[in-house]
Amino acid sequence: MTANSDSGVESSQSQPARKKRILVRVGIALGIILVAVVATGTWYVLHYADRALPRTSVASESVSGLTRAEVEDVVAEKIAATTVNIDGEAGAHTASLSDLGVSLDEDAIVDDVFRPNSSIVKRFAALWSPRTIAPEADVSASAVQSYIESIIPDDVVAANDASIVVADDGESFTWTEATIGKTLSADEITAATETAVRTLSSQDLTLSYIDHVPRITNEDAEQLVAKAQELASIPVTIAYGDNSYSPRLTTRVAWVNLTPTDDKTLEVSADAVGEWVQKAADDFVNAEPVQGTRKVSSSGEVLQTIQQAHDGYTVTNVGEVSEGIVSALNSDSEYSGEFAADVVAAVWDDQPVAPGAENFYYKASPGEKWIDINLSNRTTTAYEGATPVIGPAYMVPGVPGFETVTGIYSVYLKLESQTMRGDNGDGTRYEVEGVPWILYFHGGYAIHGAYWRSTFGPGAAGGSHGCINLPVSTAKSFYDWAPNGTIVASHY
Repeated sequence: MTANSDSGVESSQSQPARKKRILVRVGIALGIILVAVVATGTWYVLHYADRALPRTSVASESVSGLTRAEVEDVVAEKIAATTVNIDGEAGAHTASLSDLGVSLDEDAIVDDVFRPNSSIVKRFAALWSPRTIAPEADVSASAVQSYIESIIPDDVVAANDASIVVADDGESFTWTEATIGKTLSADEITAATETAVRTLSSQDLTLSYIDHVPRITNEDAEQLVAKAQELASIPVTIAYGDNSYSPRLTTRVAWVNLTPTDDKTLEVSADAVGEWVQKAADDFVNAEPVQGTRKVSSSGEVLQTIQQAHDGYTVTNVGEVSEGIVSALNSDSEYSGEFAADVVAAVWDDQPVAPGAENFYYKASPGEKWIDINLSNRTTTAYEGATPVIGPAYMVPGVPGFETVTGIYSVYLKLESQTMRGDNGDGTRYEVEGVPWILYFHGGYAIHGAYWRSTFGPGAAGGSHGCINLPVSTAKSFYDWAPNGTIVASHY
């Protein structure tokens, strides 16, 4: 009894303890699991912060767990290896994506791979949600066509559009006939290229020739010639002040862009119109201001105007006029517009007159070098301001019919010696070799030595063809003294 009783007591007392021990063990196990889960999750979050997430692929290739640099290498390699392989009547050809005018943005593809990495939630979601990055790019029809033309052998007839050309007279248009040729299917190559881009995997095609019908037919060309002539016949007028400017017919013909638009019509070239408008502005309106030169007394009175001042002008609406012409002509309308211009005011260079020079033909400034040609008394004098430094020296001017010019000029060319040629009054030719010490001051008029003359001044016989003839030694004195730019004042 006692033993049974003791055994029963021990059993009832050990059950709570046993349960407690079990609960403790379970708690420890759960804690260990929780710690493991947290540790694993933390590792996962940190590990994939800068690596491609699980179940991520570019096209058909997995990039899971790769760093950005590694993904960049994968993308670059796949793009470089992706081709469109064409076989058939035109021969065997391998076209890279760039050959077909496709340019994939590698950085954008890689950015797309790593876009979810910025979110912790998305990093975990990647464990259950696979992502495939399918690159996209526009496939240019013109690039595909250019590639087709590059691989078709030269002995295969090519299609030629009917073309519009300017006729020999420069004032009208004509056209050349179209021809049907052979080509490859641009649609099939385009579709294969699109698949290659999307999957970054090479595509194989076997193609036979198909008829290539020209885009611009002979019938189109006839209509386009009429359209071109219509465009070139539309009047264009630009006004400025009391003047107006219109392009010649040959110019308007050259304005027509002879490459038809996608809807098979013609338009004028904005560049060609703009060039003409700018040239019209430059030729007829635009001008730099001309600085005036005046000789003034000490009181400011203008004693002589050597160079008249002229305002300058700058057209300010070349672009607007050009756009207006293009818009009007492409709408089959006449154009009439006006130039607008800013005025650039001219300035005066007022130069003081040297004391004593007020009554001279040329009102020289103090110290200014100038040469006085007095046709009345047949003298030539070099001055500095109002002070004579050479002469007066007797000379021989031009004879009647070859009179020496009058006015205020300047030396523009100096020659130590020259053979002079020209026409005599009776139509015969003259030629004088070795004319020395020449100062050209206006066109063919010059001061020079005349070794063939023995007399100069009022009593000298005959005359020149307009030049001022001086004794050789005197001419050298003037030549040595006068630099280019020296004023030459010729008068009676």
